[in-house]
Amino acid sequence: MNESVAESGLSTSISGFWRRVGALAIDTVVLGLAGMIVGVVLFDPLARMGGYERLIGFAIAWAYFGILNSSLGGQSPFRDLLAMMNDLAGQPHVLHTSVVRGWTSSSRGETHYLQSQLRLDAPLVDDEEMAKRFAQHMLKMDMAGDKDETINVSLIYGYDMVIASGWHRHAFSFKRDELQ
Repeated sequence: MNESVAESGLSTSISGFWRRVGALAIDTVVLGLAGMIVGVVLFDPLARMGGYERLIGFAIAWAYFGILNSSLGGQSPFRDLLAMMNDLAGQPHVLHTSVVRGWTSSSRGETHYLQSQLRLDAPLVDDEEMAKRFAQHMLKMDMAGDKDETINVSLIYGYDMVIASGWHRHAFSFKRDELQ
């Protein structure tokens, strides 16, 4: 186990079989969408290749999986996020979690962020120290997060009975340098 993660007081685990299958499914969908875009843009040249266009698809898939699963990339970005979700879901008081990486653009430039939503089993939505521990843990687990400037954590507590629901939510935002 990584010493810095162990020092945070939060547990870690390696993704299990079904998490890896889920990550592979997401990777496959992403590659399929990329292939569709290439197919729409280059339809005529690909149609004239007489079966050899499969080599282009193979080269794209080989590069995607080869580089991301090598020492250069480490793992696919989706496996990284699913592993983080799995790990956060195993923490005390967490019933369900979602993790997303994204960016926003404005006239001031681009901002990269890592965001999680944690559904809790206790009314702890205002616990800033807990949110900060989760954010620090996410930052330590994040393999591709050197660009992430902001770590956002939303703590959620509530119910959904289909016919009625009630939620308490508190969002916390931390800058990378606040967490190190």
